[in-house]
Amino acid sequence: MNVTLNWLKNYIDFELSASELADRLTMLGIEVESVKHPGAELEGVVVGCVNTIKPHPNADKLVLCQVDIGKTEELQIVCGAPNVREGMHAPVATIGATLPIGLTIKRAKLRGETSHGMLCSEKELALSEDAAGLMELSTDIPVGTSLPTALGLDDTVFELEITPNRPDCLSLIGVAREIRAETGNPLKLPHVDFNEDETDIREITSVTIEAPDLCPRYAARVIRGVKVGQSPAWLQQRLESVGIGVINNIVDITNFVLMEYGQPLHAFDCHKLAENRIIVRRATAGENITTLDEMDRELTSDMLVIADAEKPVALAGVMGGYDSEITETTSDVLLESAYFNPSSIRATAKALGMSTEASYRFERGADPGIVLAALNRAAQLITELAGGSTCKGIVDVYPGQQPLTEIQLRPERVNFVLGTEIETVTMVEILKRLGFDVETSGRGQRVTVPTFRSDITREIDLIEEIARVYGYDNIPTTLPKGDIPVPAPNPSAAVRKCIKHSLLAAGMMEAINYSFCDPNCFDKIRLTADDPRREVLKLQNPLSPEMSGLRTTLLPSLLENAQHNRNHQIDTIALFEIGNVFIRKGAEKEPERVTGILAGQVGEGVYSNPYREPDFYDIKGLVERILEVCGIVDYTLEKTDAPTFHPGRNAAVLSNNKRIGIFGEAHPEVLENYDLPYKAYLFDFDMEALTDAAIFAKCFEPISVYPKVERDLAIVVDQAVLSDMPTELIYKTGGELVESVRLFDVYEGEQVPEGKKSLAYAITYHSATETLTDKAVNALHSKVVKHLNQELGAELRM
Repeated sequence: MNVTLNWLKNYIDFELSASELADRLTMLGIEVESVKHPGAELEGVVVGCVNTIKPHPNADKLVLCQVDIGKTEELQIVCGAPNVREGMHAPVATIGATLPIGLTIKRAKLRGETSHGMLCSEKELALSEDAAGLMELSTDIPVGTSLPTALGLDDTVFELEITPNRPDCLSLIGVAREIRAETGNPLKLPHVDFNEDETDIREITSVTIEAPDLCPRYAARVIRGVKVGQSPAWLQQRLESVGIGVINNIVDITNFVLMEYGQPLHAFDCHKLAENRIIVRRATAGENITTLDEMDRELTSDMLVIADAEKPVALAGVMGGYDSEITETTSDVLLESAYFNPSSIRATAKALGMSTEASYRFERGADPGIVLAALNRAAQLITELAGGSTCKGIVDVYPGQQPLTEIQLRPERVNFVLGTEIETVTMVEILKRLGFDVETSGRGQRVTVPTFRSDITREIDLIEEIARVYGYDNIPTTLPKGDIPVPAPNPSAAVRKCIKHSLLAAGMMEAINYSFCDPNCFDKIRLTADDPRREVLKLQNPLSPEMSGLRTTLLPSLLENAQHNRNHQIDTIALFEIGNVFIRKGAEKEPERVTGILAGQVGEGVYSNPYREPDFYDIKGLVERILEVCGIVDYTLEKTDAPTFHPGRNAAVLSNNKRIGIFGEAHPEVLENYDLPYKAYLFDFDMEALTDAAIFAKCFEPISVYPKVERDLAIVVDQAVLSDMPTELIYKTGGELVESVRLFDVYEGEQVPEGKKSLAYAITYHSATETLTDKAVNALHSKVVKHLNQELGAELRM
């Protein structure tokens, strides 16, 4: 919003310079984006009078003008403008002046005659695009007056950025009120006084509000016998100085009051209203209106319109209708001043792609208490500038009147929050300058909030008002006091951090997906019909059908990520996600899962680490990495029949006989459903179960002084024997003397009977108290072989 320094001074006296005022307003919370001096580019241009004209002796299209600019001697200026004539007043650029178009005026000879300046057009002064002739000025302007002064451009224009919560500052009086809070100087509000005729307005018109929720207040006046024409120069200059174009005196007055009070008004031609009455109602679906910009607009049933007895005549709070606008033939005017629901205006303007000065204010929240003051001010100006007489009375329909808000303010609370020692009398004075009514009530102050401050609803809001006017620079800077609490241990956060860093270090990338899912995705991952994860919580207003439910598993999202990467020719897929899922039954909170996928190829594509397809042991290694960083060493693996995974190529992870996760190769049907042409390997863990099983305590163990003995053992067992079964039996048989058992080879083929497989283990024997002799190790190793044969039917492979 633009305001000018001179216009502001009509409402409050102050001695601040333009730069000082800009600084003060900014500190008060009204950001000044720019400060412009529109007359600065016209320095050296004055009002001159062409006294005499004679032909140029050497040019048919030029004349010699003797121009009076208020000095002792007249200037001879060579001119070729077609409209130059004796006695006219026009702008004269004197020698040394630099025009906005970049031309510097010098004494020059034109066809042998000296020219001591330049008579200017509006285009040469950058005032308009009119270059047809000289700019004509009123002969009432004294000769020699600087052009900026003559045109009212010797002013300063402030471009203000008003925050959405401060619609009260979208007016000159609102800004003046802020200056009063800063300076303490009284406001000079317009004195409104005009005569009414004997005709009662209720005999001419009526107002009916059928949508009081969207229009809490609507007031109207009627002025008859007006003469529509051009506005006086001072009014045009005021509007143009803030960037509002002039139209005619009636419309210009409504715009003037808009800037003055911040209250949008609208003027209807009374004779264009069917039955001369106003109905404020919701539009009928499919109803049309032609607005002032001559655009046909189709309305919906949630839009508010101003209608007469037959049709809509205005879009409430946005723009008037073309069929009821003020024209040169208008004689009787119905003047509207209303308060509309901000949400309704915002929705209408957005839906129709419109933004006007009126909608800008209404959608932020106008002042229902200023409706009549602005209406009377406009009526006064119309009778003064357009003639006519105002009918007696006002039609004021106010179904939505609300009591004023009262807030109890505790001065001690103000000082506690701000860290100040402001006197109570100072607080009261600040609030009164801002327009609040303050009364002493018990130990505090009872503050009545004016209607123009709809943003003030709590005590803390009043404290903020006091702070900004008192001055943030005046509030002492103090360090916060108090003990810094030691954060309570958060095991789940520690587990989450360890797992995330470990997987990133392993070369995986973290995925972050929406918490929404397609309810049909469970068919794609082959969940059974009775799987509880199919019971999805549905969204009431989803972004799309494919995102209409809350996810119950992270697997579909990662498979879709793999499919998306595959479609973009990215075949190195190593992703994981840590996120919440949403289970409808049996969960008091939103469980957190960590899920990952390996697909396509692994490796770096270099000689030492070529690309290859991932296999079961890659995903198993990642799972072991997760368990290792969580300190989980006491775990077992078992087969599962999870439908998402390939039969026989998956395993569940158990800790203390409780399942904490699952991993393995994705089922071929799942791969086909997601258009993945290669194998994919998945893991899925419950973060809460991992946290419960995690052990972060570290115990120091001194390096043993006794040597270790390593023996390899290759056995042939049935295909049904899992590789962990011999491992467990070896540990059980060897007891504390078996330090580690590592499977390093699995073989099926020649030299191994059908239905059998060969398992090769590296066993490390070690004692913490003595050196193991070969005899002792051989005896223990034989015992291990014997137990493997007895328990699992294992035979040594020779």
